[in-house]
Amino acid sequence: MQIILSEAGIISVVAGVLGFFTGLGFRSKHIMQIILSEAGIISVVAGVLGFFTGLGTAQAVLPFFTSSYHVSLPIDPLLAGLALAMAITLGLGASYYPARWAANLDPHEALRAL
Repeated sequence: MQIILSEAGIISVVAGVLGFFTGLGFRSKHIMQIILSEAGIISVVAGVLGFFTGLGTAQAVLPFFTSSYHVSLPIDPLLAGLALAMAITLGLGASYYPARWAANLDPHEALRAL
């Protein structure tokens, strides 16, 4: 829910720019592609950073929960792929409604926001 609200807030701030794009002749399909592409890129970066941050945190905390200080965590490619897929799915899913709203903005109303 927080991601949807954040994305909707960002789109409402840049509504004037989106209206300018519509005034230039961009179709609603193009505006949705712009927003969803941006959300996809951000989701990939967030998924990779989140995976490695979690892995690093688990590696740092693991010695406190084991008797040996020489324990390491293996990197599981399946888990990394699943985490990345979930980040992308969540990011694109949460961005779909705000992207659709932005694509259906009236260009005159959006330009008035500038």
